[in-house]
Amino acid sequence: MSKSLLTTLDNGAKVLCLQRNNFHTSSVRIKIFAGSLHETVPGSAHFFEHIAFQGTDDFPSQDILEDYCEENAIFKNAYTSKVETVFFADGLELSPTLKVATQIAYHPLITRESLEKERAAVIDEARGYQFAPGADAMKEHLIAIGGEPCGNLISGTIDEIEKITHEDLLEFHSQQYHTNNTLIVVCSKEPVERQLELVTKAIKKTATKKSVKSTSLGLTWLPEVNGLSLQNNKQDQQSQTYISTVYKTPSPQTYDEFLRLTTAAIVLNKVAHKYLRQELVLCYSARTSLSTLINQNYGADETHSALYIYTYTSGEVAPKALEELLKVPSKAVEMKKLIESIIQQSTYEAAVMLEETTASAASNMVRSEQIRFDGEYNPDSFLKLVKRTTVDNVIEDIKSMTKTLSCTQITSPDQSVLDSFKN
Repeated sequence: MSKSLLTTLDNGAKVLCLQRNNFHTSSVRIKIFAGSLHETVPGSAHFFEHIAFQGTDDFPSQDILEDYCEENAIFKNAYTSKVETVFFADGLELSPTLKVATQIAYHPLITRESLEKERAAVIDEARGYQFAPGADAMKEHLIAIGGEPCGNLISGTIDEIEKITHEDLLEFHSQQYHTNNTLIVVCSKEPVERQLELVTKAIKKTATKKSVKSTSLGLTWLPEVNGLSLQNNKQDQQSQTYISTVYKTPSPQTYDEFLRLTTAAIVLNKVAHKYLRQELVLCYSARTSLSTLINQNYGADETHSALYIYTYTSGEVAPKALEELLKVPSKAVEMKKLIESIIQQSTYEAAVMLEETTASAASNMVRSEQIRFDGEYNPDSFLKLVKRTTVDNVIEDIKSMTKTLSCTQITSPDQSVLDSFKN
């Protein structure tokens, strides 16, 4: 037996409460619609995520916060993406779990001391991203999709992090961290009415700015003209050649369209790997991804979607790999049995997800696109949509998604490989 309640409070916070009678823990997810693309100072969104755990109004130091979490068996963490920051806490009882999550998200102290204490840790994390073997290829891919801002590291670079000031973090928090830029998801065995009562109490003193305008991302989302982008990977001479074909796809307008496009992307992913890896043995792996960037900042409705089919391969077979990579969409529409099996698998996975009883359920809920499209959370309708998907639907969507080839990218440590594509 489970119940759900989605509502918007007077202070603008959108709250989703989920009751599950067999749920033995309490989970809270607070999604702030502000990520690295909303920054004016690079790296400040991710840096702020770290600072939030250094002390809050009710927990003035990290040690006091840690002691409270240990006493109440609460696990806490957070992550930052390009368009959002999510804080989460899991514990036995809902009230203390809510207290930890709301204090971290809305009431951090943001002191100069905590800034300097955490700077080295943030730099260490950024170093791993900045100097990863595939960093150059991924940066160029993101720039090709969304322009220069999209190519910036979410963590910021080491140089950028070293320049972040106390005032920068205060400014980011002041501009972005308000209840009307928030989705709070709660999941426990408590009745949804009781959950809502506790949430309302926990964020009673939290600031809101209903007059704040949405932050424009200013992205140049995929050029209309197909282009060839060649980059030399100077970071790691042991890297393989990266090849990617990027398609400009229609952004979904309904939850039904979102699920159909997602299913089509899963099919293309299976076909790409099966064809290039298992049949032709041109690479270790070939993949497909549906990249959707959603800006909900202060209620903005800005969505960009792209499909890319990519592979990493050795230099000498790169031209052949690209030639075959371009054939993946036409191969996919011929594989009706494979499409049918993937639809069946998706239906099974959807049914399993609805019966999930662990704390990770709430993590899945906070990512639910159904809330954004339909303004409600309805697990039954989700399963019905999945069951309604047909092979012909998927074939139609694959053709639509791969109609416009916007960019072909090749990144290689071998200049001779890049030269072979110039003509």
